Amino acid sequence: MKRILIFAFAVSLFFPPATLHAEDFHTTGVIREFDILEQDGFTEEVATVELADGRVVEAMYGAAETESGLSNLFSVGQKVVVVELDSETGDTLFVITDPYRIPAIIGVVIGFFVLIFVIGKMRGVTSLLGLVLSIAIIVFFIVPKIADGASPLVVALIGATLIAVLSITTAHGFSRRTMVALSATLCTLMIATILSSIAVNVTHLFGLGNEDAYILQFGQFSQINFEGLLLAGIIIGALGVLDDVTTAQVAAVDEIHKANPALSKKDLLQRSFSVGKEHLTSMVNTLALAYAGASLPLLLAFSVSGVPAWALINGELISEEIIRTVIGSASFVLAVPISTRFAVHFLAGKQTSEAVDKASLD
Repeated sequence: MKRILIFAFAVSLFFPPATLHAEDFHTTGVIREFDILEQDGFTEEVATVELADGRVVEAMYGAAETESGLSNLFSVGQKVVVVELDSETGDTLFVITDPYRIPAIIGVVIGFFVLIFVIGKMRGVTSLLGLVLSIAIIVFFIVPKIADGASPLVVALIGATLIAVLSITTAHGFSRRTMVALSATLCTLMIATILSSIAVNVTHLFGLGNEDAYILQFGQFSQINFEGLLLAGIIIGALGVLDDVTTAQVAAVDEIHKANPALSKKDLLQRSFSVGKEHLTSMVNTLALAYAGASLPLLLAFSVSGVPAWALINGELISEEIIRTVIGSASFVLAVPISTRFAVHFLAGKQTSEAVDKASLD
C-alpha cells in the first residue's frame, strides 16, 4: 500500500509528462504585477509574467471561473507554470495553470527518503530501490506497450510479475522467507486477476468511467481495449496491497516459529492467522477510506447533483471505483490465509515436525 500512496509523487517527479510527449508548450515564469483587462464590455484580471526565456507577457488564469481573482490566488514574485496556446484568430494566448511546485515536491519526497533511511537503515534504502524499479517497469514497459496497442491485460500481468519479483527481492533480499512471500503474492495475484475479470464482465464495465480513459478513445489511443485497461489498473493496484500483506504475514509466521519451534503446525497456523486477521481487519477499512478520500470532491459534487443514489452507484464512474475497492480488499483477504499456509508449509513444516519429535523424546 505504501508504494501506491507515493506513486503519483514519484512518477511526476522522476518521469514528468515532457518525457512522454514530443511537443511541450509548458514553461515557467515569475509574476511581476497584476492588472485589469477590459475588452468587449468584460473585465478580467490578468498577470504580467516574465517567462523563463525572458519574454514578458500577459497571462490569465486557466482554471474554472472563481470569485477569487488572480491576485488572491497568486502573489507578485511567485513562480508559476504557463501554457502557450495558439488561438483560432492566430493570436498567442498565455495561461497560468499552476504554481510551480517542483521544488516543494522534491523537498517532501527527500524528507520521506530521509525518514525511510533513518528508521529502516539499509532495509529502507533497498525498499526505495524496489520502488524505483517498480516505477521504471510501469513507465518504460507497461505504458509504452499498451500505447503501442498490446493487450493491456497481458502487459499488466507480465509487468506485475516483473514488479513483484524485482521489488520484493530487492527490498527484502534473497531468502526462503522472500521466496515464500513472492510465491504467495503471485498466487494471489492470479486469483485476483480471475476475480476482477469476472467482476468486470458481470457488471458490464467498459473501462470508460474515468475521464482520462474517455478522452483517450477519441485520440491516437482509440485502438486500446479499455476494458482490458481497466483490468490492468485493478491488477497493478491489487499488487501494491499484496506486497504488504504477504511479506508481513510470512515474516510473522517465521518469527512465531523461531520463538517457539515446538509449536505444532496447527497451533502455528492458528497463532499466525490470528495476527493476519488483525492486519486484515484494519487494512480493509484503510483501503475503502483511501478510495473514498481520493474521490471526495467527486462525491461532494454528486451530493448536490440531484441524481438518485441508485443511479450514481449504477454509473460507470462509481461502479469502477466500487469494483476496484472490492477486488483490492478481496485480494488482501485472500492473501492472508494463502501466505500463512505457504509460510507454515515451506518455512516451518519440517522444522516443526523435528521439534515436536525431539520434545516427545525428551
